Amino acid sequence: MTDLTAIQVGYQFPLQVLHLDGETIAAYLSAVEDPFPAYQGASAVVPPLAVLALAMRSLADLLARHPGALHLTQQLTSLRPVPVGSNVTARLWVQSRSERRGFAALTLEVSMELDEAAALQGSMLLMVPLATGGAANG
Repeated sequence: MTDLTAIQVGYQFPLQVLHLDGETIAAYLSAVEDPFPAYQGASAVVPPLAVLALAMRSLADLLARHPGALHLTQQLTSLRPVPVGSNVTARLWVQSRSERRGFAALTLEVSMELDEAAALQGSMLLMVPLATGGAANG
């Protein structure tokens, strides 16, 4: 189990292989109400933010133990289309970390590969409370 005190610069979350099947992508599109035609039909591609959202599942354990975590920003560059039905390898690691007013500011870098070639790259900033169990911060 990951402990926030172990999350330092350079920490790498476990490598993930994401299967981007049609059912999962359809559920994502329904949830975000995105009707973009390229995401539909036989030659559909996966929305880049759907891949990022699925890759963030590895953070669920950490964030569940730190109520009040905030996802402040994200930046994502799509380098090539990812077809529905593909398997993507996702890597997340800590680029920077600082602590202020009871929160750890974690900048996470993300890289996703399709067939061993870069498909998506980006970063996100999370503010994670250092106290657990709903204690007040600040």
